Amino acid sequence: MVNKWWPTPYSGLPALMSCASLLCFTLGMILAVSGLSSLAAPIVIAIGFMAGLISVGREVRICNHKLILGYGFPKAIVRYVVEDVVDIFDVNELSRGKLVRYFKYHLFVFSLIMLLPVIYLAVEGLYPSPVYLPLLLLPVFLGVALQLYIMFTAESYRKLIRRLMFTLAIVWSLVGFIVGATYRELYGKSLFSDPSATLLYFTGMLLLAVSTITILALRSRQHVIIVESSDGRFYAIATASPNYAKELVKLIAKEVMVRNEATF
Repeated sequence: MVNKWWPTPYSGLPALMSCASLLCFTLGMILAVSGLSSLAAPIVIAIGFMAGLISVGREVRICNHKLILGYGFPKAIVRYVVEDVVDIFDVNELSRGKLVRYFKYHLFVFSLIMLLPVIYLAVEGLYPSPVYLPLLLLPVFLGVALQLYIMFTAESYRKLIRRLMFTLAIVWSLVGFIVGATYRELYGKSLFSDPSATLLYFTGMLLLAVSTITILALRSRQHVIIVESSDGRFYAIATASPNYAKELVKLIAKEVMVRNEATF
């Protein structure tokens, strides 16, 4: 069942760990670039990595008319048991379905990880080296992409992705040109004459490319099921396809939901 659907870290402790992971990653990147401390950056990034593992959606099970959501990798260590489901729907099928309606506080974190590198660049510029620019732009891109994902409807997001693919390719090419030109201006030599600088540059560009492809591809295809419990809490479950989404909605409606009918 894990391949069909998995819980997303939008509520409770997994949400806290996910937000902490993004913030630690961003702060660790800035600390590494600034050179303020040789130990702080890897420690902060390691903390973010561990927090991220805790927030990974691992399992969705229905047992004894209860919905069980497990988080953690490689083994689920955080579990939520939802006994009384009062509403369930596929947010992708709603004409005005936006995740931000149910998980508003994520906007603050997404905005923060987007703004922190921008503030650093505004204060410090490309110091100490322009090769760090792609790495600093990575959390900016993630913050923008995640904001758009929860603020747009599924159809609007898909349309936006189709329009942005070519634009992003141009932007990342422009970033590469700026890095190379600035490096030559500062040091009077080609970026590729320095192996360490070349490695940093290609690492940053590769991460940007992989993040762009992964987020745009996965977010545009997956459906998200919203489950509301009797205590007013919302849980989000991602599915690999529309058919899996319908299957999960029917299963929860039949096995867990006892008072209301599911919305398709």
